[in-house]
Amino acid sequence: MLVGAIMAIASVAGRELLALLFPDTRPFYLATILIVYGVGTFLGFRLQETFTFSRVPATNRHASLIGFYAVAVSVGILTAALAYFFRYDLGFENIFAPMGAAAAYACSTLITSVASYSLSARFVFPRQ
Repeated sequence: MLVGAIMAIASVAGRELLALLFPDTRPFYLATILIVYGVGTFLGFRLQETFTFSRVPATNRHASLIGFYAVAVSVGILTAALAYFFRYDLGFENIFAPMGAAAAYACSTLITSVASYSLSARFVFPRQ
């Protein structure tokens, strides 16, 4: 969970930095989330593999990588959808102005990180 928390904080910060390069529109909001989530997924896999799930034999690492990305893509889409919903439909844009985008993404990341960790622990890096 510690690796997940660190990655969540880093991804929120990364999304905010990336947002400085693009116009603040709905499509770019989703794009910045998916870009940062993709990079974070790769780094997260390496950190999880090294520190959290080191029990996976070297022969199973390729299968673990495929499973991890399957979970990550699913959770990434859910994260983007929740962030969009929080920012635009629940009004985070106004409630937490000027940090509505960051608050929406942070909340969605926190919610989905639990699902990501649980699915990875069960299906990607199962106990032998």
